[in-house]
Amino acid sequence: MTRKIKLTFFVACAGSAVLMMFILAVFPALADFKSARQSLDQKAYSDAFKACLQDAEKGEPGCQLLLSQILKEGLGMNKNKEKALNWLNKAAKSGYPGAQWLLARRYYKGRLVKKNYGEAARWVRLASDQNFPAAQTMLGLLHEKGRGVEQSDTRAIEYYRIAAEGKSYPEAQFSLGRMYEGGKGVDVNTKLSKEWFHKAAVQGHTGAQHELGTMHEAGPDEEMPTWLEELVEATAN
Repeated sequence: MTRKIKLTFFVACAGSAVLMMFILAVFPALADFKSARQSLDQKAYSDAFKACLQDAEKGEPGCQLLLSQILKEGLGMNKNKEKALNWLNKAAKSGYPGAQWLLARRYYKGRLVKKNYGEAARWVRLASDQNFPAAQTMLGLLHEKGRGVEQSDTRAIEYYRIAAEGKSYPEAQFSLGRMYEGGKGVDVNTKLSKEWFHKAAVQGHTGAQHELGTMHEAGPDEEMPTWLEELVEATAN
């Protein structure tokens, strides 16, 4: 039975805490696994692994990505980097954008694979072409730093803006704030910098929250107290 699994942008993050959110997001879509949610709530990762293994072997990319993460983190079983990479490659080669983005991150950081900016750029571009906001943001970063692609602050801003405006992706919003603050690819514009930091901050982006606080401490801003009040209200809910 073919299953379509729709995941939010944090699907492929590597941390075990985020992985748990990823798992809980995946399994409600798998109707045959009524006991899987209970196993996951109890952090019974080995049971979740077994429940998803058959679908992964049949080519379900969401399950392949899940198995890769569990094996990489060693959740409920011994870590196995080779098998983790194998499942991740399968999911990425199937065209799954979350897996393509995560594989790009692996090449960028040199985790599970040898660091290779060219491969990172190749895989992240495939995910970006599918309008995956985390990939669009990462591609912007590659252009900003000139790693695996031509260095271009202008192109970096283009990709940041696509994810920030089209998907309201907080990391992209924060990145735009940085570019306007530092005048990279654009004229310095403190007002726009604060606006983008604010958009990211109210979504819980700690870097943007820090930048807003620092800006407020650096000098008076009549608008800033209102923004800080909105930020406190948003993060408290």
